[in-house]
Amino acid sequence: MKYYNSYMGRQQISPALHEKLLSLEPQRKPARPWVKYASLAACCALIFGMWRLAPRPAGPASGQFAASADASVPGAQDARGPGEAPPAQEDPWSFTVESGAEEGDKFAFPMLPAVVYADVAGSPQMDTALAVMEGSFSVDLTKEQIQEMFWGPDGKPTPEHPKAEQGDLPWLLMWDGYTVSGSALYDGGGTLYGVTIRGEHPNGAAFTLSLAPERLPLQCGLYMDAAVTDVRGVEVTGWCLENTCVSELMSGAVGARFQNTGAPFQVDNGAGWDEASAAKQFNALFVSWATYADCPLTLDHLLKAEHVPEWRSADFDSLADARKETAFTPWLPQEAPAGFGDFRGRLTYQEGNEHVLWVRWSRGYDDVSVNVCLPEGDETYETVDVSDPAAYDMRLYDIPWFETVPEEYRDSFFSVACFRAEDMSLEVVKARGSEKDTGGMNYRFGVLHPDGTLVEYDCSGVSAEYVWGLVEATL
Repeated sequence: MKYYNSYMGRQQISPALHEKLLSLEPQRKPARPWVKYASLAACCALIFGMWRLAPRPAGPASGQFAASADASVPGAQDARGPGEAPPAQEDPWSFTVESGAEEGDKFAFPMLPAVVYADVAGSPQMDTALAVMEGSFSVDLTKEQIQEMFWGPDGKPTPEHPKAEQGDLPWLLMWDGYTVSGSALYDGGGTLYGVTIRGEHPNGAAFTLSLAPERLPLQCGLYMDAAVTDVRGVEVTGWCLENTCVSELMSGAVGARFQNTGAPFQVDNGAGWDEASAAKQFNALFVSWATYADCPLTLDHLLKAEHVPEWRSADFDSLADARKETAFTPWLPQEAPAGFGDFRGRLTYQEGNEHVLWVRWSRGYDDVSVNVCLPEGDETYETVDVSDPAAYDMRLYDIPWFETVPEEYRDSFFSVACFRAEDMSLEVVKARGSEKDTGGMNYRFGVLHPDGTLVEYDCSGVSAEYVWGLVEATL
């Protein structure tokens, strides 16, 4: 069968995740070259017979995951005003894999291992808890660093055979045409915790490869019905759900979890084109490569960070103590909200990434929270156009919002909508109010000041006029 030497053109933590961590610490914003994040995935593989392959058509298929081109993280968006288009630029932290083969070259399709993928539709999932490590940071990887992971310290082989391993990455992976990027997560001391490699194909297919030194990568949930297959003496845990496949294994001293949705090719199983089978075959290609005895997969060159950004933190027992941090004083409330007694405050600083002070008062099911983010690094924010209420006014839509809010407005609507300070008013505050299940209203939004300071408000159990008073005092 043919190895497809070209798969068409070229081709980045969400507010919801931070909301889950809100009880621990304020939301953080990523910035290069050190980016705060937590990303974990699962993986698997399967049995193959004789199949006919064809390139996948461009564009995501029905029901297929299409990776977003936006990071969907406050701080990761482009800085631009209402109505301004994002600047056109190439991402220096990603590359499109090229096989290096000449037009017309042919490769023998490899004999794929008989990996079992358990169908986990309806299977019980065991949830696990993961905590963000204080002082941890992420470094975006260069193309050369990613290549060394797959070729080893000696670089890619240069055998005499003209068709052997001449591309950016091992051809057996069949990542040709995927736009690939990667990041390494380090603890506060600069020791590698794990690596994440992501790939996006023009046809909508995507994969995530999670790697860890000397252990399997951690994940947020475990399927109890996943299958285990012996492949060349290596235990491979696999599961699938429709056209998503996951494989988990130890490749030498590196733990790997490969998860893909879709594939760069189609598969004809004799009864028609089969997307699920294509996804399983693509997943098994990684398993095949990673289980060879001489597989060069390595993280040795990434085990220690070249630079560890400065990190410090402090907790406060009262608003008065928090206001002693004079850089934050202009943005903090001057007094506690009436009737709210339970207070918590915290400051975190990481060089090139964040400088944040967060205060919160609680009373039963209600909270008044103010999160102040001073400029640090190159974080930027996308602001909401107040002349377009449909993008942010929660009063315009019925619950369930996911069904009534137009898709083009969902990013700004469901996130901590960010407004320019000069656009703020009591009416904007009221527009961001929503009823709580426990009674009363909740107001949630951010205010971007001219000096680059972002102040985020999340307040319930108080009136819109009270929240507007907090904002107005900073203008």
